[in-house]
Amino acid sequence: EESEGTRKFFAIIGFIYEAVKSGKTVIMDEFDSRLHTLLCTAVLEVFNSKSNLKGQFLFTTHDTNLMIKGFLRRDQIYRVEKNDFGSSDLRSIVEYKPRIDAPIEDKYLGGRYGGIPFIQDFTEALK
Repeated sequence: EESEGTRKFFAIIGFIYEAVKSGKTVIMDEFDSRLHTLLCTAVLEVFNSKSNLKGQFLFTTHDTNLMIKGFLRRDQIYRVEKNDFGSSDLRSIVEYKPRIDAPIEDKYLGGRYGGIPFIQDFTEALK
């Protein structure tokens, strides 16, 4: 009777441990789905810790809270956006040359780096 988040955490924690202890790579789509932001940050802190023996974590997320200043370096954050041809364009946030003290999350949500959805006014559709 555990929550979906707890089940997911127990499903991935072995891979996380193995990657950190053996220098392996974990690749996960939508890492943040069903997981609380604080649990996601705890997992990422393991990869950014000194006890990590070259383990890597490549993941996608929609949780912009993981972009908070000082948690992930600018060179660790990439955005993906579909181009006019329907293919995905991958770019490092560093390519946009943000100031070292720039709030990455705020700039991202404001559209500075691209990769945000085009949202129409839903209230008009509901009339």
